[in-house]
Amino acid sequence: MGTMIPGTMVSTKDQTVMPFEIEVVSALTGGGDMAAYDPRNEEAFWGVYSCCSDQGGGYNTGASLNGEKGTVIDIKMVIYPSLTRPTGKGIGQSNKDETFMIEF
Repeated sequence: MGTMIPGTMVSTKDQTVMPFEIEVVSALTGGGDMAAYDPRNEEAFWGVYSCCSDQGGGYNTGASLNGEKGTVIDIKMVIYPSLTRPTGKGIGQSNKDETFMIEF
């Protein structure tokens, strides 16, 4: 398992900030783990992202975060590689019609 780096998921509905983590892996690995937590209903999420298509400086990735209370968040994001700490931005859409802005 690689190092998990912190980030946030922010609901566009009510601006709730959810802690988010993503595993740092080599692009050759093909993906890594993700986790998040919704403090509003104490729902923990886990998932795996798949990597990658190089888009000239960033890697397009897709993922699903599965919540322990039935919420599923489909994610599309771009990961920007770095020799020290990668960064990324994306958007998530839940099966409960909620949108999240993701950044790490």
